[in-house]
Amino acid sequence: KFITGLLSDGSEFRQSFSGCHRRLSDYGIINSLAQVVLKFTCPGIPDVYQGCELWDLSLVDPDNRRPVDYFLRGQYLQEEPGYDASFWQQLWADRYNGRIKLRLTQRLLNLRAAAPETFTQANYLPLTVTGRYKNNILAFARQWGKTWYVVAVPLHLSALNADGADPLKFDWKDTAIILPGAAPRKWQSLLSDVKGYATGPLSIDALFKDLPLALLKLEHPANRGAGLLMH
Repeated sequence: KFITGLLSDGSEFRQSFSGCHRRLSDYGIINSLAQVVLKFTCPGIPDVYQGCELWDLSLVDPDNRRPVDYFLRGQYLQEEPGYDASFWQQLWADRYNGRIKLRLTQRLLNLRAAAPETFTQANYLPLTVTGRYKNNILAFARQWGKTWYVVAVPLHLSALNADGADPLKFDWKDTAIILPGAAPRKWQSLLSDVKGYATGPLSIDALFKDLPLALLKLEHPANRGAGLLMH
């Protein structure tokens, strides 16, 4: 009865705690999405638990033994994904329903299926991060042949953003990722439609503009001259 009273709508505790709960939830969401990206891009085989494609707020056994709502997941997957900046922005705006985790999982599964050798046999290369918040970014590359994938996720963002501002608006200052000399400079984000050519370090502020994590594909520009000669 005491707990029910605390959590009832309109209770003094519920009103005072709701703002704190929302801030904590946002960082929990960011941490969860970062773990999903790491699970699919680090060396090893990703293990996706059936029923955990959305937010799973249960405890361990036996609390997590409940029917999976496959109908809801099917509804979410029927929506055509755009995988551009506006698509992820909308998912972030609706982040509390879990669709963003489901779509991120789907995107990463498709990427692994399209390039299985890249993620099962590729080299793992830790990347150097410089700038004010260099200790708050985990960055690495997976390199297979001439193709590179660069992954970046935030660390301890809640401690940095203690004032409770929107995590997407956090100012990363001069924090940036240093690409090895052998890495290609032409890149495209696999979580949006952003593309670029790196003439120097990769700015975290730019990479985290639409989503507080990044997955890039790096390739060498096509040799137009060679192509003309071949024809």
